[in-house]
Amino acid sequence: MTVQDAPDCRGFGCTATYITSMLLCILMVRYMPIIIQMDPVVAGGCASFSYVSAMSHDAELSPGPDVFRAVTRSFLIATSDEMIEPLEKLILSDPLCRSLVDNVSSGLHGVISAASLPFSLTSESINKRRFNQFYTAARIRGLTFEDNGNLSKEQDILAFERARIEMENFRNSKDGSNFIANTIVLELSRALSSRDIGAAAAELMNQALSSTWSIFENFASSFIVEWINSDPRRASKVLNCPGLKSYFGKFSIDLDTINENLFDLTKSMGSVLFKGKRLDNINVIRSAISALLSNLNVSKIIGNDLWLLNQRRHLLVHKRGLIDREYLSRTGDKMNIGDSIIVTSDDIIKYILAVRQAVIAIVEAAEKEKEISEE
Repeated sequence: MTVQDAPDCRGFGCTATYITSMLLCILMVRYMPIIIQMDPVVAGGCASFSYVSAMSHDAELSPGPDVFRAVTRSFLIATSDEMIEPLEKLILSDPLCRSLVDNVSSGLHGVISAASLPFSLTSESINKRRFNQFYTAARIRGLTFEDNGNLSKEQDILAFERARIEMENFRNSKDGSNFIANTIVLELSRALSSRDIGAAAAELMNQALSSTWSIFENFASSFIVEWINSDPRRASKVLNCPGLKSYFGKFSIDLDTINENLFDLTKSMGSVLFKGKRLDNINVIRSAISALLSNLNVSKIIGNDLWLLNQRRHLLVHKRGLIDREYLSRTGDKMNIGDSIIVTSDDIIKYILAVRQAVIAIVEAAEKEKEISEE
């Protein structure tokens, strides 16, 4: 894939959409009977409390450390707001930087939302079931002997409002918040006992890793090309960079390329420079950005976490995540050849934060450099 034909990697793409849909179907098949059983609207106003009793009993038993560790490693339990907020709060005057950062924010939001789907669905299911307890109880309390088992519209609205207040108070209480948290962990733990859901959860983590790298790669390649396009004099910085000598080789521009650009490269030098070249290697990206921006901090921030993300993404894409000798020699991971790579939610959070940190450092350095050049 070249810079010119690189896809927009703000979202997951076709493969991840399929994986997400598959996981959603598996979870819905698992939980839909419970939701139908407990929802008085779906079940015609009759809610069975048999499952509620079992759920309450389970929630009284706090998950042990092994259960908690297995669940939090296998499922991303997070929201996108806290991780994306620093990107959205950036004050940027350069339109290119602003656009690229917005694309990164959108892409990371998609990654986090998709990767945390099991947690979101489970949380929603548990909260809904608990609310239906309050709602059903409020409906029963609202009945009178004269009602013949039927609530008026006004009585039903009142019962719903009472249930809403009770649910809000429950969620805000220590016991209530513990109940919900414990039940989420226990139900996700049960889900992991299913081979299908366990495999889907692992695949979702793999897709999250690959997409996180794609978001950074798309950002970095677009920045490099467009930063040079905006000032063709910057091309000399990357061409003279020692770390890119072998990458460019003997660089020359053919007549056809000049003709395609109407003999004017003042707005397309970056596109010409990287035409037909891949910008998917972390070392090339680091060298190019370091050459373009006179900021030592940028080179350091594009560091080990992003390097390992690049290596693991390469293994997932080209080897289906199976460890080979080349990967072990590069990374030093303590795994055996032929083992499948294990991606945890901690890894995803670490890589997302590394991408965020690098993006912020790059655009801030670019803005500062642009200000200096315009003085």
